[in-house]
Amino acid sequence: MTWPASLDIARGIANGVRVIHRFGRNPSIGSTFTPVTRAGIYRTPTVSGAVPLRIKAGGNAADTANGAGARAVMLTGIDATGELISETIATAGASASLPTSRTFMRLLEVIVTASGTYATQSARSHVGTITIENAAGTEDWAQISDGTFPRGASEIG
Repeated sequence: MTWPASLDIARGIANGVRVIHRFGRNPSIGSTFTPVTRAGIYRTPTVSGAVPLRIKAGGNAADTANGAGARAVMLTGIDATGELISETIATAGASASLPTSRTFMRLLEVIVTASGTYATQSARSHVGTITIENAAGTEDWAQISDGTFPRGASEIG
């Protein structure tokens, strides 16, 4: 197999290739691996098998499928075969969401894909912090922070 030209990859016209840009910096990292994430949560060890994920209970009531906040989030990651997968799940306010139908070995990104409010400098696309956990509810995997202003995406570097 020959690899496509770098320019074709950058332009997004190379079949079967996807570029994932990551951002972040942690100047205090020494000689050990450390996750680069502002939210403080990133599931780095490999799980024993792919698992379904969900939105953790305890979020804001406005972040629900018909609310003024986040209505849906898209999870992008890798399945047990190493394939890049994504799935969109509806938010459930302060309750846990339904689990994903697909199973994840790694979670690369979480973004708000539907909101009851169009985000501006004064309006929020999501109201509370959205935490993604395994469907068993025993381990946090990622987080979309609300902070001083909601970010709309996980900040995994």
